Amino acid sequence: MVWFVIDGMDGSGKSTCAGLIEENLRSRNRSVKVCSHPDTSCIAGRLERRFLLGKGKISKILATVCFIFDVLDSLTGKWLSGAKYDDYIFVRYSMSAAYLSENSYKKAFGIIRKVFPEPDCAVLVDVDADSSMSRIKSRGEELEIFENREDLANTRRKMLNLSEGWHVIDNTRPPEEVSADLSDFVDRVLKEFS
Repeated sequence: MVWFVIDGMDGSGKSTCAGLIEENLRSRNRSVKVCSHPDTSCIAGRLERRFLLGKGKISKILATVCFIFDVLDSLTGKWLSGAKYDDYIFVRYSMSAAYLSENSYKKAFGIIRKVFPEPDCAVLVDVDADSSMSRIKSRGEELEIFENREDLANTRRKMLNLSEGWHVIDNTRPPEEVSADLSDFVDRVLKEFS
């Protein structure tokens, strides 16, 4: 079993990259379970989604708390399921600490890495704040609390600061280059864990 984490800021293309990895793994006859956060199939994910659409510091704190419970729900399902799948892909995990304040994001990331299990491999999907904002606006959905250019630029900087040991994907490149990069990455990972 291989556990992949795909992380990045809003509008970076996490779900698209997770889909490419899932497709690559399934083409090798591997069974795959994708867990995306917020996961609206659980109460914590639904509440998280609601607070992300709120305003102010309290909404940010409550969204963060709900995110933790949302991820715990996915982790519990992953391990209690008795590894029913060859591979698990979590979309959004420890890099969410970068959404926290300048004073607390490194501490929070360190705590997450000590308390939560470490994935087998982690991918940071990177785009600049302008590309992210453009993608977010193209969805035509209500903007979440962190979805503004200034917060996105700060979040990106913090994520890159935390990315040591992560496979960083520049998702501003043409889709075929990103797909080839992810395919090569999956090849390396499967060789390492076989």
